[in-house]
Amino acid sequence: MNGIAKGFLLTVLSMTGVAHAQSLLDCEFKSSRSWTACSIDSDALAPKPVYQGEGFEADFTVSYSFICGGGTPTEFVFEAGGSRRDSVVLEMGANQRMVTVTGDQELVLSSDLNRRKTFAPGCSIEVHSVSYLPTIDQIDDWNSSSITQARLIDKGIDLYLLSSDLENFISWDSTTTNTLLEAVNRKITAFEGACEGGDRSSCRAKAHFIAVRNSLQAKIEGTPIPSLGSGDMSEVKALYLEELQRDVAVGNDMVDRYEYWQLEVEKSLKEILDQIPDEA
Repeated sequence: MNGIAKGFLLTVLSMTGVAHAQSLLDCEFKSSRSWTACSIDSDALAPKPVYQGEGFEADFTVSYSFICGGGTPTEFVFEAGGSRRDSVVLEMGANQRMVTVTGDQELVLSSDLNRRKTFAPGCSIEVHSVSYLPTIDQIDDWNSSSITQARLIDKGIDLYLLSSDLENFISWDSTTTNTLLEAVNRKITAFEGACEGGDRSSCRAKAHFIAVRNSLQAKIEGTPIPSLGSGDMSEVKALYLEELQRDVAVGNDMVDRYEYWQLEVEKSLKEILDQIPDEA
């Protein structure tokens, strides 16, 4: 995927009502003077880019006009903060000029000089529209996260299917048995810590997982295999199902984000979500 959004723009002006029909310069004009004293409208031109409570880096597309009657005006810039600290200098004489500003904070008009400034009469800065899209770098980050999540879901499917077939573990080959044994041992370690912290449900879960571990270990070692109770098998299956469901929910949220921005869903995530067991 090339990471390009398919023609979708989140138009900030229509959502936030920040259209500026009047100049962003607030000036005190006096007919007896050839210059006016002005200050900047400090309101944000667009909010911080956020989706599902998480900020992200965006390319802001701004249409503006900067008309001045003469003289050399103070330098103004559009900026949106963030690690890249991208900014665009406004060009005097621009009429409905389109520029792109990259950042992950509010889009603002700013200047590095004092608040009060002087201009020739008639100077104005107007913003006609603002829209934004996730940057290519941001989409690449989302793709990387999706690939990692797809791997978690793939592993979760395997563990859930194995736990669902525990009654037949006697017939498993050594590779399959070891796969579940290693996962079960990791769970036991995690449950031990939670149990010591006072979580009684973790104490109960640990006991079931230890029973499963003992049976799997005995099969691998060729020693007499302890009987595996239905309660132990049910508990292990239920926990791996719950874990898989959590991972799938995260994956579905990622898909929703792609669809909201009209982006192609990362391939491995899309494929693994098509393989989820019906009960999950």
